[in-house]
Amino acid sequence: MNNEEVLPALIGSNQSAGLLSFAHPHPSPPTMIEQDYLLKIMQEFIDAIGKIMRRPNEDDQTAEARMQAHFDAVSQQFFRQPTSHFLRLEKEDILDDLVAQSDPRRTEGRAQMLAELFYRNALIKSSHLERLDLLEKSLYLFAYIGRTSRTYSWDRERKMADIRRRLDEFKTEE
Repeated sequence: MNNEEVLPALIGSNQSAGLLSFAHPHPSPPTMIEQDYLLKIMQEFIDAIGKIMRRPNEDDQTAEARMQAHFDAVSQQFFRQPTSHFLRLEKEDILDDLVAQSDPRRTEGRAQMLAELFYRNALIKSSHLERLDLLEKSLYLFAYIGRTSRTYSWDRERKMADIRRRLDEFKTEE
């Protein structure tokens, strides 16, 4: 299978490689080429959300609105859904939604990306309720990845500890 056949099979069609639209279920585990491609997509995603930063001398409302627009664009690009789609779902329903949208073998990678998106998005929110919801969803997805992944991640564990600390702070404020 050459690259012209592998890449469309991975993303579900001849669409841009930056989009994750895995419409074709595969009963076998991903090939090395597929795994490499998924790692590349994950890195592009992390790079995209990593560029969303507050600008110097920007007021809080302007900064939050601008950064939220960037998070929404990243969500649309990589999940073909606006961020609001995932925010409306209960945390327990997010995984079902991810499985329904793509090949179940891709759920862990997509859950990792969405957990990162929720985590970074929570850090910009001024509303305590929105921040709490995003942190809880992020922690839920990170915990799922921790249970299902064959690899251990210090970064994931660090983020989960940070989320737990922040959630504990919210509980003491109430």
